Amino acid sequence: MGDRRAPAGSAGSRFHRAHGGVKRILLCLVACCLFLPLIVTTPAQAETTTSDLVFSGSGWGHGVGLSQYGARAMADAGDST
Repeated sequence: MGDRRAPAGSAGSRFHRAHGGVKRILLCLVACCLFLPLIVTTPAQAETTTSDLVFSGSGWGHGVGLSQYGARAMADAGDST
């Protein structure tokens, strides 16, 4: 286990061992999961499991600044990330 420090000295990421491998948990992702329900303008929920992060919501728009046209173009091109 250990922390990697960002250039400013804050913890940038944390590593831990799980299932024989090393998984990297980005602290910004954790913060996003914790605070996303507070900042999203459309009804949304975030759930985590041992291996997945699932966002559910409704309405017309993402509420986080993602262009729907850009997302559609990425999906049409086969991108799933």
